[in-house]
Amino acid sequence: MSGRCGWGIIALAFAGTLASGQNNQPSLGDAARQARLAHTGPAASRVITNDDAGFSSSPNASRLLANTEVLKVVSTDLGQAIELDIRVPFDATAILRVDVNQNGAIDRGVDTYYGVAKNKSCTGYLIDDRHSSYCNTFLSRADLAVTTPADGKHLKWTIPKNELSSRPGEARFIVVYTSKSRGSGAFPSASFANPIRLKF
Repeated sequence: MSGRCGWGIIALAFAGTLASGQNNQPSLGDAARQARLAHTGPAASRVITNDDAGFSSSPNASRLLANTEVLKVVSTDLGQAIELDIRVPFDATAILRVDVNQNGAIDRGVDTYYGVAKNKSCTGYLIDDRHSSYCNTFLSRADLAVTTPADGKHLKWTIPKNELSSRPGEARFIVVYTSKSRGSGAFPSASFANPIRLKF
């Protein structure tokens, strides 16, 4: 991957920043800064793990991973894949950022993102906190369905488990979102040091 590119095709409010010798995607700096202040008050969501009472680790078991005023994430184990239903406001979108090797840091060409461009999947590799590779430089086998029922926009991903993690049994990821009316943020944080940990 060489040259410079803006991520102009993606309908996001992130501001792209050029870096020498890198393919640029939307800047996540603003989202990262706001995320430090997000989810610290009474409206903050709780992350529910597999160990919580009432949740099954069997296939087709659904789990609530995030539930805030801006973002809701529900996972369903489909056996060989995980379905992630990400709900955001109608004027918002979200990017799933995956710590594939689970080392708590972004590794260029290893860790991945799952975004949306014109209601179609846009997947690539993370370069650093602010930059990513071209759309679809990571050839994912994931499926995306975008719907707009009464409760907001749903980005429903079906992702093979072996794409989400290089280690069996767990996926680690964060969700970065931006909304014209609600601003930007990340859940549960902007860093892989504090991701959602989904065991399967």
